[in-house]
Amino acid sequence: MKHTVAAITALAFLAAGVSAQAQITYQPAPITKTQVFTLEARDGVTCANGTLSWPATFIFPAGLMAQIPAVKNSEAITFNSSDPASRKGYSLAFDVLTNGRMTNIRPAGGDFGLTRNVFLPAWAAGWNLGPQAKPLTGCKMTWDVKTDFSPEMASALTYEARHLRNYASGLKLSDPRTEDCKAADRRIRLKAYPEASRLSRTPGRPQWLVAGYDILASGKVKTGPRLRASGETTNLDAIEKALGQRAFYPGEAVAQCLTSFAIPAADLPVEPGIGELMTLNNTTSGSDGDSDEQKTCPAEARSKAMTFTYRPEYYPAQAARLGIEGVAMLSFDVAPWGQVRLKSSWSHPLPEFGQAASRMLTQSTFRASERGLSGCRLLVRFVREKDGSAENEVPGSLEDSAS
Repeated sequence: MKHTVAAITALAFLAAGVSAQAQITYQPAPITKTQVFTLEARDGVTCANGTLSWPATFIFPAGLMAQIPAVKNSEAITFNSSDPASRKGYSLAFDVLTNGRMTNIRPAGGDFGLTRNVFLPAWAAGWNLGPQAKPLTGCKMTWDVKTDFSPEMASALTYEARHLRNYASGLKLSDPRTEDCKAADRRIRLKAYPEASRLSRTPGRPQWLVAGYDILASGKVKTGPRLRASGETTNLDAIEKALGQRAFYPGEAVAQCLTSFAIPAADLPVEPGIGELMTLNNTTSGSDGDSDEQKTCPAEARSKAMTFTYRPEYYPAQAARLGIEGVAMLSFDVAPWGQVRLKSSWSHPLPEFGQAASRMLTQSTFRASERGLSGCRLLVRFVREKDGSAENEVPGSLEDSAS
């Protein structure tokens, strides 16, 4: 949608007998173009104490949206450069636990500003890179930012981008289908969907399919190629089978329509133990540390001196949308007059969990005591409330709609 801005310019007329006037002129505002791009793994995962190959079966869903501002002198932004030195990249920094979970995930910069990329670390928090022989620390992964300029692939990528709205808010996408495909919706006679209970969900691995299809004059559907797909073969086959069972009322044949379907990853729960996380975060553990805390911040005295208030609204928004649970460990002192001093915090898998727990700690209730408390530690778990839906229920459909 085009926007206009009004520029008001005051013109002072100094001629005798002519009062000052205001002239209102209108000019178009700079148009921000929306570009579809993909993230393709560059060199796998490199860590301070080892390397990790990117799983070949794990494809990062394409179709993210970037807002490209107006470029001076109409210079085009080059994405698919053959020169490695001029490639545009985006990086994440993190550690990897022995169970394959990524932790301490944070943006590590890049040479291309990806608008609305705040959800990428939260998305990575749901991945599982497979069991490791030892924890990997100081890891970094970089993706090449690429785009497909062909209109056909741009349409497919836009459909993939639609699915990110299941995980991240704020993506406003137009419907890329042809007018004939949109009009065909009014002729739909039978909608068919795969049986949700037969579709398997993998922890940390979303699955998705973008496919083409033709509507024959008889109303039957002829499935086309898989333009983009990532997931288990049985799931993808079930989606295509359901697509082929759709039916329309007879009418004019329509070719090269698109449809898409996403199977979100199964939730990854909070880590059952924190020993490895404490080691990665250089936190004192073991009998000595526990003994010191019992002397300076005994559990009974702490329960009398403070009332920790859990605030659900502080749950990191992107993690909540993705179904990511987490933990945070806080270290703090409480003065005799009831003032709290936060000493340190760490969290898994995102720093936002530690920030949320710290905010809740400082806003909790503390009472005055004779000696105060020191060296206190508090483990805060962020657990999503279950909505009671069937375990294998899969959001999404084969319906071609951008709404």
